[in-house]
Amino acid sequence: MLSGVSHTDRRSVGHTQRGTPELRDIREECWQRARATVGDQEFDTAFDRGTVEIPASFLTLAVAGRLPHEE
Repeated sequence: MLSGVSHTDRRSVGHTQRGTPELRDIREECWQRARATVGDQEFDTAFDRGTVEIPASFLTLAVAGRLPHEE
């Protein structure tokens, strides 16, 4: 979910790579590893769910260790 939230946050400033284009390869490698671990469908579901979250609220929960979990 955090990747989806981050993507939405970057998109909100007008560009999905704004400020971090040098991290694109690292981000894509991370996504590939996550997909290999949980599967494409679960990754896509979590990513999509993250894109509809409010970034500041979600990040507050992440820092507090209170992220929502899929049941």
